[in-house]
Order: sequence, then C-alpha cells, then structure tokens
Amino acid sequence: MLEILERPYISSPRGLSSAEAAEALKKYGENSLAKEKKAQPLKIFIGQFRDIMIMILLAATVVSFFLGEIYDAVTIIIIVLLNAVLGFIQEYRTEKTLIALKSMTAPSAKCWRDGSLVTIPAAELVPQDIIRLEAGDKVPADCVILSCKGLLAEESILTGESTAASKTSGDPADTDNSIGKDTVVYSGTVIVKGTAEAKVIATGLNAQMGRISGMLTEIEDEMTPLQKRLAELGKIIAIICLVVCAAVSGAGILRGEPVFDMLMTGITIAIAAISPLR
Repeated sequence: MLEILERPYISSPRGLSSAEAAEALKKYGENSLAKEKKAQPLKIFIGQFRDIMIMILLAATVVSFFLGEIYDAVTIIIIVLLNAVLGFIQEYRTEKTLIALKSMTAPSAKCWRDGSLVTIPAAELVPQDIIRLEAGDKVPADCVILSCKGLLAEESILTGESTAASKTSGDPADTDNSIGKDTVVYSGTVIVKGTAEAKVIATGLNAQMGRISGMLTEIEDEMTPLQKRLAELGKIIAIICLVVCAAVSGAGILRGEPVFDMLMTGITIAIAAISPLR
C-alpha cells in the first residue's frame, strides 16, 4: 500500500492512481499551509496597555487630572494612545501575514491521475503526483522538473529576486527542495514562461512556503530584549513611586496633616519621578 509511495520515483508518466493518491493523502495530509492565527483587533489593541510603563503613565494622567493639570493629562493620554495605535498596527500586520501567504497559493492543479490529465484542488496533491505547468500557473507544491521547455519561474516571494529564474529538468529521484535549485519549482511561485511536467516532492508544511507559514504560527508573543529591559525599569520605577508615596504620606499623617492632602502630595511627588517619560 505505502510501498509505492516510498519509492523515490514512479517511472510511469501516467502518475498515481486515485487509490494511491488517497492513501498518500492520509499519510502526508492536505497540501495546505499552517492554520492562520485569527486576528482579533480589539484584543490586540487592549494588549497595548498592559505594559507597566503605560500603566504608570495612565496613573499619572489620572493624578494630573485631579490636580487640575489638564494640559499635562491630555498630553500624556495622547502619547499613550499614539503608542497604542502604532503598536496595534505593527502587531495586526504580523497577524495578517499568514493570511496573505495563503492568498499566494494555487487553488488548483493540473495533475495526472489514473492515466488522465485532470484538474484537482491543490490541497489534494501528494508527493509523487505528476503535474503539468504552463505560463501563468501558480506552482501548487514543491516539484522536481521532469521535462520542460523554455521554463521561467518568478520566485521573488522566496528569494527576493525580481528576475525570473530559468529552470531545467532534473533527476527524477531528487527529493531535495532547497531554495534556489534550477531543477525545482516551488509552491507559491509563478510560471511566467514555458511549459513543464514535474513530480511533487514536498507538500503542505514540508514545502518551502509551508515552512515559512509554520514558523509564523510558532512565533510566540515574546518581548524583545529592549522591551524586557524597559519592563524591568518600569517595575523598579513603580516600586519607587509606591515607596515615595507611602513615605511622604505617612510622614505627613504622623505630623497631623489631613490624610487626603498627604495622599495627594505623596502621589504627586511619586509621579514626578516619571515626568521625564512624558
């Protein structure tokens, strides 16, 4: 059953049978990219306010407002909102990257099945399938070229090269889909000239485009070293603010000053510690 699939090359140009393709699909899975992260705009935007420094600035805004420093309060809130908007835009674009990658994949493929050339959904392609490519086609999977005529492929999405790459036929037993090979065409690239017959050697997450999508889904929301240092600094400043507030307020209360006045004085002095951040 799987012995046929494990052979490096099926010599028959007629490709796989429907039964062989069905078994291969069970083994390798669909020829599709990693499931994209669901972009949640509101969640992303709210997440911009979780940083300790932002919280301190928001506290400064509240204090400034109650002290009648409306200008300072408005200035701080504008800075905080601008920071949140810029952070939101950057993070939201990252979330949408995988969706953009999916739009680059081919929806269908011309494939030899049961001795006939048929059009099938690209998601049903499996390794060892034989496909036909023509000018204008998006390559549906990573394939080694069996035969071709004047074949040029636009591979800028993988290599960054704006010039179309010239392709030639390769070893039918080749299963190496490393980027930059002139005997391999890659999923998501576009045939700009010529025709070819090629054997599928990598699908889904094993294709180069699939590996990129897999890396995107595996990226954790981890802070950069600078963000970590700023977060640590923010915690230190927050502790200093609390200590100063408590010390000043406590000293004033012990001297018999009004509790509310002393609390506001302590908070004001503590907020002054972060005034350069404004």
